[in-house]
Amino acid sequence: MAKDVITNSRIQTATCLRREYLAYQLRLRPIREANYFRIGRAIHYGIDLYNKGEKNIVDAVMVKYEKTKPLDYIYEWEIEKEVVRTLLVCYMWRWEEMDQDIEIIASEQKFEIPIINPDTGRQSKTAVLAGVIDGIVRFKSTGIKAIKETKTRTGGIEPENDFWKRLRIDNQVSEYFMAAQYLGYDVDTIFYDVMQKPTIRPFKTTPTDKRKYKADGSLYANQRDRDETPDEYGNRYLKDIGERPDFFFARREIPRLAEDIKDFQRELWQTIGIMRDCNNHQRWPKKTNLCIGFGKCPYFDLCTSGYDINSGIIPDGFEITDNIHPELIGD
Repeated sequence: MAKDVITNSRIQTATCLRREYLAYQLRLRPIREANYFRIGRAIHYGIDLYNKGEKNIVDAVMVKYEKTKPLDYIYEWEIEKEVVRTLLVCYMWRWEEMDQDIEIIASEQKFEIPIINPDTGRQSKTAVLAGVIDGIVRFKSTGIKAIKETKTRTGGIEPENDFWKRLRIDNQVSEYFMAAQYLGYDVDTIFYDVMQKPTIRPFKTTPTDKRKYKADGSLYANQRDRDETPDEYGNRYLKDIGERPDFFFARREIPRLAEDIKDFQRELWQTIGIMRDCNNHQRWPKKTNLCIGFGKCPYFDLCTSGYDINSGIIPDGFEITDNIHPELIGD
């Protein structure tokens, strides 16, 4: 029997065991994909091409992004596309000089490794750990080998931001460090390459009843008679990055100790045990404080509508996915 595949995304989802059951066991996924998934995948595709020394990277990413074009909310999608284009162009500009010191050893390195109980050495008979490491690199000037993980973020990347402190205990950092060493890459450390997504929004048309006109019949400067076009928005975002690049791009080392790896292994072993216990008892507890925390959980309306998880009915707005781990599919 094939072993159950555990990924970092699944581990994070299992913070609410009901959501994990809906998403990974019933395979229910929202038909309308959240924009941050599309943006994240496009950025990673572009960075993979960049790592491999490909040419015309932005054009290639834009061609691929066209395939995600929805039937509705076209304007929002066009804005997304400008965000992706601008981030990639500025990323290559921001790090061009520094990247001369970096040799790419592996890019988008997949792994599937055993799950081990660090206290007993016992290997799980039912599950394996899988994922994709963004990059494994060597610094030419020092010979140091490192994992290079790329992220996009909306909550700020300034040095004092708690985001960096949280990474010190982030299990994904430990997971990738452990996986790289299991695959034979003798990495010394890991550093995060983080991009700040735009803090500016597209300018929208001023409602007719709120417009104020000057004596010459023109609108005041802070009012508009049309929405900002995607091109105009992209140019404004580009200008913003050019004026303060350190606000939008940051690289920092995230150290890992042997004890950090053991802590992750213990927590992972406990997590798969809890998931197994839920299945044995056919009960998947909800974590209601997560329903409307960072945005709204995509299953919130489903849970609050009294949906019967044993009904076999596919609810409106959802579909049964053929692949519960899209992050493991290569480009």
